[in-house]
Amino acid sequence: MKNEITYSFLLAFALTFFSMADDAVGQTWPFRNFPNSNRPDATALFMANGIYDAADPNYQPPTADDFDRIIMGRDEEAIEDRRQEAADYFLERFGVDFSESDFAQGGAIGLFHVYSDPRWNYRCYKLPGRNVPRTGLIVHDAQYVMAVLAPQATLFGSWGGASGTVVDAGTVAVDGEYLIQGTNRFRCGNPRNVHLTFRSVTPIFDASSGNIKFDCRLDSEQFGAGAALGRQETYVLNNGMTQIAINNVLQFPAPLWSFEQ
Repeated sequence: MKNEITYSFLLAFALTFFSMADDAVGQTWPFRNFPNSNRPDATALFMANGIYDAADPNYQPPTADDFDRIIMGRDEEAIEDRRQEAADYFLERFGVDFSESDFAQGGAIGLFHVYSDPRWNYRCYKLPGRNVPRTGLIVHDAQYVMAVLAPQATLFGSWGGASGTVVDAGTVAVDGEYLIQGTNRFRCGNPRNVHLTFRSVTPIFDASSGNIKFDCRLDSEQFGAGAALGRQETYVLNNGMTQIAINNVLQFPAPLWSFEQ
């Protein structure tokens, strides 16, 4: 049972790697001269609408380790620091302690590091202060995912409360980061790229179904604090192909609900 839930969860969260955006070359990047990023109308829009063969035996998806090492240029120490940041958040927000291993509450809750599949075609179509090409900019999405694997588990922390809140299998929460690729010649730290971090404000329920709603708190050097509200739907088409549809609206400054305790 646990293996079936884990597989379904990882499939639902199998996550966008290294295709290169040819039409992004030569675009300007005016963030240094963009003082009003915290205006109420400072929004971004991410969308995905990929159709692919989820069972293709010849396709090897990139991994979260690829994201850390190739895209973010992290060494072993930086990778461990990033994991610890996520573990600290899951402990504070949901009372789940991953200090000893990647499993908590007797194996009822697991910690996974996942990265978006490029076949999702996850792209940014609106970004404050940027004339985004019609084809969009590639969004790299890597997440530490806290996933309930047992039939039920109890969450504490600032969300679950001192007495705890019981949640069902398939409930997840995330601590992740977006890297919006603003150049087709990818270089770590390139000023055309935008880095955002995001964290679940509330758990994501029934994530193993592939059909979810999420609300996350955002942070970035360019825009400060923000929030994301989104929806993901997964469909199996008549020809056996899988379609992923994502709508993710990012808002700056952060609305009050993103500070919910």
